[in-house]
Amino acid sequence: MQWSRVDDGQYGNRGRIYIFRDISGQIETQQALTKSEEKYRALFDHMQEGVALHEIICNQDGQPIDYRFLDLNNAFEEMTGLRKADVVNKRVLEIFPDIELHWIETYGKVALEGSYIKFENYSTDVGKHFSITSFSPKKGQFAVICFDITERINLEKATIEERERLRTTLLSVGDGIIVTDKNVNVIMINEVAQKLTGFSETESLGRNFSDVYKIINEQTGEACRDPVQQVFQTGKINSLEEHEILVAKHGTYTKIADNAAPILDADGKIQGVVVVFRDITEETKRQQEITYLSYHDQLTGLYNRRYFEEQLPRLNITTNFPLSIIIIDVNGLKLINDAFGHVVGDQLIQKTAEVIKSACRADDIITRWGGDEFVVLLPKTNLEQTQAVVNRIKKQEKEACFEPAILSLAIGWSTKTAATEEIQDVFKKAEDYMYRHKLLISPKVKRTMVEAVNQQLHTVNIQEQDHAIRVSQLCETIAKKLRYSDHEIEELKTTALIHDIGKVAINPMILSKPGSLNADEWIEMKRHPEIGYRILSAVNEMANMADVVLTHHEHWDGSGYPKGLSGLEIPLNSRILLVAEAYDSMTNSTTYRDAMNKQAALNEIQAQAGKQFDPDIVSIFVDCMNELEHNSLTEETVNSND
Repeated sequence: MQWSRVDDGQYGNRGRIYIFRDISGQIETQQALTKSEEKYRALFDHMQEGVALHEIICNQDGQPIDYRFLDLNNAFEEMTGLRKADVVNKRVLEIFPDIELHWIETYGKVALEGSYIKFENYSTDVGKHFSITSFSPKKGQFAVICFDITERINLEKATIEERERLRTTLLSVGDGIIVTDKNVNVIMINEVAQKLTGFSETESLGRNFSDVYKIINEQTGEACRDPVQQVFQTGKINSLEEHEILVAKHGTYTKIADNAAPILDADGKIQGVVVVFRDITEETKRQQEITYLSYHDQLTGLYNRRYFEEQLPRLNITTNFPLSIIIIDVNGLKLINDAFGHVVGDQLIQKTAEVIKSACRADDIITRWGGDEFVVLLPKTNLEQTQAVVNRIKKQEKEACFEPAILSLAIGWSTKTAATEEIQDVFKKAEDYMYRHKLLISPKVKRTMVEAVNQQLHTVNIQEQDHAIRVSQLCETIAKKLRYSDHEIEELKTTALIHDIGKVAINPMILSKPGSLNADEWIEMKRHPEIGYRILSAVNEMANMADVVLTHHEHWDGSGYPKGLSGLEIPLNSRILLVAEAYDSMTNSTTYRDAMNKQAALNEIQAQAGKQFDPDIVSIFVDCMNELEHNSLTEETVNSND
């Protein structure tokens, strides 16, 4: 209501005029607005999602430098641990001084440009994973909607780390979604569902669910239960059974995982069903690959020890008796690895697997048990039949061609015939038999392998063979002068023949390089004494030779390699071998140096006495060479007189 005075101008104030205006509608509108605000405030405060509203703070150039909390709901408090009373109207840099600046930049872009972002992030400040959506309700402001996904992330990490199963839970955004009404007609279908079923939205809406979503059993091809009908019958969430395939409109098959849940009204009655499903073709493939790898040896493709140990209890039943076990060990694998490298060693393992597979039957379970051991499990196989399998393995072993070495196997076997026998005892018996066989044949096999390795070196480089023979002869001459026994002479001669066996693992390009070696090549070359030592150490009776091979480049003054020994620390045979090898190298041409005459070589050796060489050995060697020269001249004189 409003009023004003009325004045006639002559007699003064003569009265008042009152004006009335109806504002009941305005009051009702204001009350409605207040009620609406209260409604949305209640909704805001009771949302399960965490929601916070912020105001961006910019510098004079309009660049975002901070932001201020304006409001947040209860869920946001619970998720982050922040309290509304503590943060509202405060800047984020006050609350989190160490916040990464790119978050201010990102949210500033949302607030100032009105963009929309959605992402997942781990907050180090609160120690949780969140799915975050951010948008701008008003220029200069941005809202953040948070979902706490920590539990899901932790579960996924645990699953990956354990590597027992490959299961991934996809967000609904990436899943196919179909919603039906109570008449089982489709009322909503998203893009992913359209792609998987082959039906467009126009084709799907109003159509019966079973016409759009057709699933069959992968193994039988028969139609599977309708998940929507299942929900209507049980009133419960329904998940897909295994081995089910979605058949699309055009006949394409997709392996899927799904679940169907009821949509209830206020009275708890089912008004429809929502079906969420996803393509698990790649997931299933990866799971199968992981399962395969977890039960198979990658090198040979055979089953691994884990598979064997899981299958043994299943097969250790009376219906599979007699149950036999064969244990096979590859002889000399370490020697091969040392001589030729692990690539050749792996090839030897693969060749062994081929030999065993070719000799065994389709139902036999062949396992790579360890580095050089294989185990074969033979259900319903008696001792005689097992012996036949072993004989086939031995035959294949003899016929196998493996260059540059040989294939040799130690084999043991045993058979369980009664339930009273412990399978572990049967396994132990086969293992003991294998080890007895290995002890019997291993020394001979390893000697043969050493010979094969040395022959391989000489085949690749014929000069090495000629060099070894000449050095062996020179060592024999010195040994006789030192009054070595016949046995000692033979051992030294043999050592000289194989003293450079370690060069088999050196790059042939280095061995035959027509020039001096560079620093890296020289480092590689200096490895050969240690390699030779490892090769010979595999044979017990060659232990002394191995020590000589290891130290045959040690110098009297300690300047040699690989151990830097000096004087009498160096084995006598190594000191002899060093002189003989040096003389032969100097008096014979190589790819990078012409030969010296014999006297020049002797002079050089004498010059190095007490430095590179044992002076006593040098003295004896010079005497030997002079005697040989004298005898040679005498023989020539006699022949000329004849």
